[in-house]
Amino acid sequence: MATNDLAAPVGTSQPTVPDLEILVRLQSRGAQHELTLQLKARDPALRLNYRPFGPVPLHLEPQAYFRDLFKEIEYLPLATTEQRQVAERKVAGVGARLCRELLPPELQQLLWSLRGRVRTVLIQSDEPWIPWEILQLQGREGQRLVPGPFLSQAFALTRWLRGVELRPSLPLTRIAVVVPDGTGLAGARRELNLLMGLANASRRIERIPARFGPVLDALDSGVWDGWHFSGHGLPSRSTDPDSSRLVLEEDEVLTPGDLSSSGNLGLVHPLVFLNGCSTGRGGLSLTGLGGWAARFIEAGAGAFVGSLWAIDDGKAATFAEVFYHHLLVERLPIGEAVQKARLALRCDGDPTWLAYIAFADPLADCTRAPALEEPIETLGQPAEVAARQEGAGSRASAAFRGVTERAAARPAAALGGLALLAALVAAGLPLLGLRTQRMRELLLGLPALTYPAGELAATGWEALSSLPGKALGAFFLGHPTVRWGSLALLALALAWLRAGGRPRPRPWRLAAGLTVSGLGLMLTTLFYIVALQAHLNAPSGGTDRLSCAGLSSPVAFETCSWLANEGNDGRREALNGILVWLLAATGVGAWAGWRARGSPAPTVAAVLRRGLVVLHLALLPALLAQLPLAHAFGRWGWSYQPVTGLSTTCDELDLARQIAAEACFAYDVSAGAEPPLLLLRGLCTPSGGQPWKRLPRADCITDLGRRRLVTSTGYSPPG
Repeated sequence: MATNDLAAPVGTSQPTVPDLEILVRLQSRGAQHELTLQLKARDPALRLNYRPFGPVPLHLEPQAYFRDLFKEIEYLPLATTEQRQVAERKVAGVGARLCRELLPPELQQLLWSLRGRVRTVLIQSDEPWIPWEILQLQGREGQRLVPGPFLSQAFALTRWLRGVELRPSLPLTRIAVVVPDGTGLAGARRELNLLMGLANASRRIERIPARFGPVLDALDSGVWDGWHFSGHGLPSRSTDPDSSRLVLEEDEVLTPGDLSSSGNLGLVHPLVFLNGCSTGRGGLSLTGLGGWAARFIEAGAGAFVGSLWAIDDGKAATFAEVFYHHLLVERLPIGEAVQKARLALRCDGDPTWLAYIAFADPLADCTRAPALEEPIETLGQPAEVAARQEGAGSRASAAFRGVTERAAARPAAALGGLALLAALVAAGLPLLGLRTQRMRELLLGLPALTYPAGELAATGWEALSSLPGKALGAFFLGHPTVRWGSLALLALALAWLRAGGRPRPRPWRLAAGLTVSGLGLMLTTLFYIVALQAHLNAPSGGTDRLSCAGLSSPVAFETCSWLANEGNDGRREALNGILVWLLAATGVGAWAGWRARGSPAPTVAAVLRRGLVVLHLALLPALLAQLPLAHAFGRWGWSYQPVTGLSTTCDELDLARQIAAEACFAYDVSAGAEPPLLLLRGLCTPSGGQPWKRLPRADCITDLGRRRLVTSTGYSPPG
């Protein structure tokens, strides 16, 4: 007589078939699709022996519908606690809606009643689109309709392809790991360290070069019974699911269609875990099911784990840690290992925990694999993993962890890198200081002066360290045009930072944004450089202000006039602030475009994006070249301290008398140069000679006045 062992979780005896099987049959008539579901329970008392439910008509084209649904989930804002709470409720609403629309009412009630009685569920489906894992059960308590768990939360849920033999054993004695370098994903580095740490006397772990040839050769070798990929996954850009891509190194990609040559993969029926964005999506190909899961199972894989949409880097790494812990340490079946890994991520409203899907016999395990006597070292216990989830999604913290991990792994290289950086700074600061002083000399037409090395290093450091203050000054010291322009550049930099941080920026949106950004940056850069060059080349007139009348270009004339009128010092400082925001927007824009690199296919969006990345990168050196002139322009301009007294011991008695009688105006334009230099204006200016005077030593100057604008008619306060 049969006994009901489903009233409570299975104890020490392990069943050989799932508690519940759901068969989903797809019937298509032209563009119309219809689903029929059948349920079979292991326990005869449930009276489910391929009991039919449905049919359920699909009135919309399912592939496009679920593609848009996944995009909607991907782009939910998650920056604040409130946004994550909203996202959690939106995803729950999606799950409840799908449950009502895809499951007949009788089946909804049945699944609600099976909570706690059924543990393992296997879905075998002819359709490749529906995310069964995120269907949210609902039931009634009295007269009230109450939300319940998601299917993947309530049950140890896996999928499989109908007609393909299930594989009850996953040895995992030889695991191949593919982690491309240069992805910018700190979580991928964590996964690599985790997988390499699984090696022991009975388990071989090897990192496969992330290039197309070596990966395909290893797949076809029939040696590896475990495959783990961590990196960027890109969904199909067409209706063909076999054009999905895994991004390898050197701009190479691997697609599901490439697996057709891997005829020996099925010799060992490996577990394949593609821990990247959108690797679990499927669709209808030319003659049947397509996508990563279908193609790997068709090639002979015993299990497949992937994701339905773009996933968070830090949480993806944690999912892998928890999954392998329960599979290899706790020795749980794969269905429960996936379920526990999902639940470990459910902590802050991020929908990543629902993105994962598994194709496998839910009871398949690694009992024939060599046991790990200790927990995975980088993982810790599951409670510890759950406790650190709040901060796991931060890409900035993940990047910092990646840097510290690499430094800890190679301390000698890290110290060498720091020493090289210090040497470059020590050599670069004096060079920057010298270039700045040369620009200062050019503003007044001074000869080349000699400066102590310490003075040059201090000038270079001042040019760099003052950039944050100048950036803020653009908002407070400048004209409204400068203020709003700086705000626009700041917003642009933040937008590119967000776009570059996304797992998969949309190519057309990115290309359009880079186009607008490139044009705006070019115009702003043109204004900035014209403003500097106009002032640099403006002739000095006989008034208390610079004369712009000698400039032939209307743009240069207007820019020079705007800068030379009242508020001159503030506007010069504000113009320096624009340089900072230009550098930020240009640099981050180039980084965001570079981050979006993927398939080398010459699509219009790809060509446009790459061309504009080159434009942004070309603007960077042009802007950096303006830094010395910008600092000289803002720090000194044409305002210097007038000399009001000279020492009688320096043999300059005539010049001292002329200065005292205000027949001659002298300005100390040394700025740390040795020996000091005076710029002369008024009657003491030599006719046909150079309008400056070198003094033998610095103590020749006894008295200095307040900083004033260099003029020929007398001392005038700076503008």
